[in-house]
Amino acid sequence: MAITTKTYKISHSYYSSAVIKQWLKQWWMVISFPVIAQILLAVYNDIIFLYTGFMTMFVIFPIIYMFVFYYYALAPESRYSTLPKHLEINKNEIAIIYEPIDENIPAPKPETISSARITDIKHLKQQLFLILDNNQYKFIILPFTALENATDITQIESMLMKRQQNAL
Repeated sequence: MAITTKTYKISHSYYSSAVIKQWLKQWWMVISFPVIAQILLAVYNDIIFLYTGFMTMFVIFPIIYMFVFYYYALAPESRYSTLPKHLEINKNEIAIIYEPIDENIPAPKPETISSARITDIKHLKQQLFLILDNNQYKFIILPFTALENATDITQIESMLMKRQQNAL
């Protein structure tokens, strides 16, 4: 049994903020440790360390943000994640069928992703994040509004995660 979604589109800004949030969930300790260390040094030693903490926050962190943005959110494959599309999901694969953006711009060729490549499914803010295990896509965002009814969510989870458990 295949589930077909309605046509939907994720904005570029939402996709890039989701990428940054995913990255920060993994690396928040590395980011916060230097600032906390410099604040503690400022409290116990010299106030100059507070200035270096501010420099780290307002100079170094935006540069890190820029690298993460360029590496993940602006990858050529990620722009396809933000195009208008609908998904056809079954237990073996996810077919991404793109819609034309404009009359003059044809739709890209459809893509097929094996369901074995899905490593996790997360619920975040009325959306499903289908986490993939490769660099082509970090995740596919599927809003609940693109589904016909609420039971499709549980069917998608059971189809894709059952397939993953069988693969292990």
